[in-house]
Amino acid sequence: IGDIIHTFPDVNLTSVSFFAEGDWVISRDIFKGTFKNKATVPHHGGLVMTHEPTNKSFSVQHTHMFKIENNLITEHFANRDDVEMYQQLGVLPPAPAFQPPAPPSENK
Repeated sequence: IGDIIHTFPDVNLTSVSFFAEGDWVISRDIFKGTFKNKATVPHHGGLVMTHEPTNKSFSVQHTHMFKIENNLITEHFANRDDVEMYQQLGVLPPAPAFQPPAPPSENK
């Protein structure tokens, strides 16, 4: 966590919604920050260790699932959109625009 704060000093994780059933909790979150410093340990796929800071900001969705037993988190699963984050930060190129396929030609 310390290196995430170092890399993105204005980092913010805002919970948008929660769902709980039994000992499981699911949260949908918005993760935001600005790439100000080169990472020193691999996180979020590690690409922020290999690129110079771009001073660009990102805002992506995360989904986290936690299992809670005896008031402790005993399991954790996450889905993150790291590709979109890297595209917004200028570390990866943007996805190409979608071009629908041409309709099949009619052979008569």
